[in-house]
Amino acid sequence: MAVVKRFGVKSYGQSEEDVFEIIDKYGVGTVVVESRDVVGLPEFGMLYQALEGERFRLLKEFPLTTNIEDLKVETIRVFEYLYRKEVEGGIVIIPMPHPSPRNIFWLKRNPWFEAEVIPALQQRVKEIILT
Repeated sequence: MAVVKRFGVKSYGQSEEDVFEIIDKYGVGTVVVESRDVVGLPEFGMLYQALEGERFRLLKEFPLTTNIEDLKVETIRVFEYLYRKEVEGGIVIIPMPHPSPRNIFWLKRNPWFEAEVIPALQQRVKEIILT
């Protein structure tokens, strides 16, 4: 998938099924996106289309707090992938927010993250360590 235009783009998917192959390959269980595609790349369009299907469930949606006027109407959406697969070969990828002051402020305003996501992450790490 592509991330940010200015850093360059490397595409790993040409179709919605490619998106699911990537999600399955890395054992993705949760996807967090803006309410609309602010990047404008085809790969994100495919991801957004996949998120609207039966394989995902919207867990949470909350307003984006920003000083950028055009983004004040945006929301952040958290989806659960209902068909999460265990990764092969013991590879585990756990993306986490960068521990910056901005994120600490966000964490304080969104206690559900520490209440719901962190315990699930702790349980997963424990399972990996004890396996």
